[in-house]
Amino acid sequence: AARDLGAPCRVGYHAVPSLEPLHVHVVSVDLDSSSLKRKEHFYSFATGLFVDARDVEAALERNALPALVAERRAVRPGGLACHRCGAAAANMPRLKEHLGRCVA
Repeated sequence: AARDLGAPCRVGYHAVPSLEPLHVHVVSVDLDSSSLKRKEHFYSFATGLFVDARDVEAALERNALPALVAERRAVRPGGLACHRCGAAAANMPRLKEHLGRCVA
């Protein structure tokens, strides 16, 4: 699992996939990455639109994956803000600057 990788990270899937075939993501908890350039991309990892692998596994065991996906697809992110401490940001450059120093 994620803890075995030696760094704080999350393993999961997008509730609204942007690429086929279905694939898993392993992302750092801080989301401080040069690859995250657009707020929609940030939201896809920092909100309920990102579904932890353990939640997917549990839903599969209960035969409830369609309900989980429907619930997560209904998530509507609010304003741009740090996913760890909630600090608001006016735009992605400001958010990325904050993520680089957030200690929450």
